[in-house]
Amino acid sequence: MPDPMTTDRAREINDALVTAWMVREQITCGPVPDLSGISLADAMEATEIVAALPGERQPDGSTILKCHIEEKALAGLLAWTLMTRLSQIREAAHG
Repeated sequence: MPDPMTTDRAREINDALVTAWMVREQITCGPVPDLSGISLADAMEATEIVAALPGERQPDGSTILKCHIEEKALAGLLAWTLMTRLSQIREAAHG
């Protein structure tokens, strides 16, 4: 049985997923993160963990919640990331 995912690992995976989503949606520019080694099951587990975390309390008393990707969008995001990275590798090899 695999080890349970830690909160730190869930945050790390979640941050990579959110970055990939932001690049895909052209909210930000930058390289597509390397999500190799992150299975759909890991992405789903990380998303569940991050969604359940309490918000981060700010000095002014407000709370900032951590962004996360909806589970139904994860498979498409992982596929887009893989195809985009493969395309970038091919371009670099021929360019």
